[in-house]
Amino acid sequence: MNQLVHVRSTPIVGTERRIDGKPYFRMVYSMKTTIDIPEALYKKAKIYAVERGQTLKDVVILSLTKELEPVSSGPAAGRSFMERRKLLPSYEAALKAGAYSGGTDSTDIISQDRSSRADSLL
Repeated sequence: MNQLVHVRSTPIVGTERRIDGKPYFRMVYSMKTTIDIPEALYKKAKIYAVERGQTLKDVVILSLTKELEPVSSGPAAGRSFMERRKLLPSYEAALKAGAYSGGTDSTDIISQDRSSRADSLL
């Protein structure tokens, strides 16, 4: 049997009211949700939490945080997007063949166009 962790799918909001009677909608920095956890995993997590003097909530939050943090080490660490990108094979072949080299740089065209517009305004 799976254990359910019951949580609301909406943010918690304050109950205070503004001068016009409408409620303030201050977001609390947590969301509640419901997830199905296999019983064996639930028991492991619960035992893990008890052994460390934590709540199950703390264990789940810590585990999610570790899993979702960007990896700062490894072969891609410190490399820019342009260095890590994967090109389509046909584009990469054309790029290596020099299909996109030469010609006029688009920034030069834009600069010339702006200069000519500025000259026509004078």
